[in-house]
Amino acid sequence: MGELRCGYVELEVPYLFDEKESICIGEILLTEVEGFVPEDDDKKLKLGVGYGAVLGRNENKAISMAVLDASLESEGPAPTQDEEFVLLHGDSLEMNGFISHLKLPHYVTFQSKLDSVRKTRKEPEHES
Repeated sequence: MGELRCGYVELEVPYLFDEKESICIGEILLTEVEGFVPEDDDKKLKLGVGYGAVLGRNENKAISMAVLDASLESEGPAPTQDEEFVLLHGDSLEMNGFISHLKLPHYVTFQSKLDSVRKTRKEPEHES
């Protein structure tokens, strides 16, 4: 996870008689997550970003959305890269254990990934 936030946001709607104005009709509790996942290409290691936002305080669901967002944006044969599979299996009990471990500190592994990305960016490309 890059960042996990939870807080209240204002809910605004356009004012009926003046399109340039809006009216605040209340506040809603929102949980949002930005998550990083490794992406490889032929030459350099990259980090992909996934985003998830849910109403209320539900960290597990927001993290799940961020992981699936990043996975669905990439191409490949994995089941999580298939939209139909994800829609059919996305809210199962088995997912809770996997999501819970993502909330634990992963500073060391994330820092080592960042170091790897920086190292590949600094090395000159070798031509074959």
